[in-house]
Amino acid sequence: MELSAEPALVVGLAVIVVLTLARQCWWQGCAALGVVVLTAGGKEVLKGSLPRPDLVGA
Repeated sequence: MELSAEPALVVGLAVIVVLTLARQCWWQGCAALGVVVLTAGGKEVLKGSLPRPDLVGA
């Protein structure tokens, strides 16, 4: 993950946790956290496993 994306991800997760605790919407809060975690994790997995095209010679 890029260094500029990590603080934004951490702040976003913290906002989700705070809103979940304040509003006591456990189902929606867990779903939101799951979406963020699965999206970031899936991006890292796919980024490492899929081949990158060589655009220099194109």
